[in-house]
Amino acid sequence: MIGKAHTGAGFAGLCRYLFAGSDGKQIGRVGWTATRNLPTDNANAVPIIMRATAAQSVRVQKPVYHLAIALPPEETLSQEVMESVVDQSLADLGLSGHQALMVAHNDTDHQHVHVMVNRVHPETGKAWCNSLDWSRIEKSLRAQEQKLGLRYVPGIHSDPELAQTMSRRPTRGDLARARRLNQKSLPLMSAEKLGKLKADMKPLFETCKSWDELSACAPTMAGVEIQGKGQGLILTDGNEYAKLSQMGKGVRLKGLEAKFEQSWKEFQEISLDADLDDQDLTRRLVKRRMRKRTAGLER
Repeated sequence: MIGKAHTGAGFAGLCRYLFAGSDGKQIGRVGWTATRNLPTDNANAVPIIMRATAAQSVRVQKPVYHLAIALPPEETLSQEVMESVVDQSLADLGLSGHQALMVAHNDTDHQHVHVMVNRVHPETGKAWCNSLDWSRIEKSLRAQEQKLGLRYVPGIHSDPELAQTMSRRPTRGDLARARRLNQKSLPLMSAEKLGKLKADMKPLFETCKSWDELSACAPTMAGVEIQGKGQGLILTDGNEYAKLSQMGKGVRLKGLEAKFEQSWKEFQEISLDADLDDQDLTRRLVKRRMRKRTAGLER
């Protein structure tokens, strides 16, 4: 099994994507849903509940934790067992008491489930720290593979010896640094790394149905982030970058915009609006909570 995770700011945006895709039309891809510490799995209610809970922690800028667990194409698990895998993974991460929504997708040749978790605990109001989460996820899945008799997938955290032979994937810090730096100062990607990147990105260009999906999958599946540069796009791991045009003859910005029926610029604007909407909701919830506290003191 493979587990990938990252943090985010918007519950509503991720929930829409999980249930219906970025275009709102991919409803049939949901195989099953399940929740933990939530009263409902309603796609409209869950983000509101989670956002209200997250408002307890004013300092947290990214309360969303998105965990995805995938199996190899030749292996499948029942919903009951898959839920137990998620439960054990959350327990090993220290997230058992947190609100979580599981959404299994059936639109690929490999079984996988997405989990939207609230980093803020519903009772204590404290935010969970995601330090070394990828290491903990990997070790948890390795142990569960052995217990369930699934194919063993080695990794650098569960197999320290491999760290000497495997190339390092960029950390979230690497990707953040790439955004902060002037992109012109980054060197072009070496031929060896470019070849591997093309191989990693090829299935994503073929199967992703939206900018939202492509942007979400690129960091976890290929270790790069897609960014705009001038009139085009680049893919960067924080240390080097490759041009979109280097990904193959059929991979061009106009072609992807036509396939996704959305321009890159429009996607960026929508993403920004979604983040701002969530930030505005947070501010309103905090103000409401402060008014209630003030009213209680006045009494």
